[in-house]
Amino acid sequence: MSIYLLPQRMDKALLVGTTVIFFAAMNLVKLVPYALLGLFDGRNLAASAALAPIGVLGIFCGVWLRKIIPELLFYRLCYTFLFLTGAKLLYDGTSKLIH
Repeated sequence: MSIYLLPQRMDKALLVGTTVIFFAAMNLVKLVPYALLGLFDGRNLAASAALAPIGVLGIFCGVWLRKIIPELLFYRLCYTFLFLTGAKLLYDGTSKLIH
């Protein structure tokens, strides 16, 4: 998703909003299969409820950071984290081949 959206150089609010809507839709699509697989048991739902306040705090922190970070720095951070994520995935994949 990031590899496709970042080069389009959208306004950072539009980029974040597009990403949020995309992943919200993907998570909604997963609800029925997860329910059919029985993954919504009491322990799982209790853990989700316990972690919900941290998620809300994360939303407020994200909104605040989006407002204060200049657009150029925002994009540089996005590309940096995308590179680091790719490097980690490559490391994990190649280390499994070696062992």
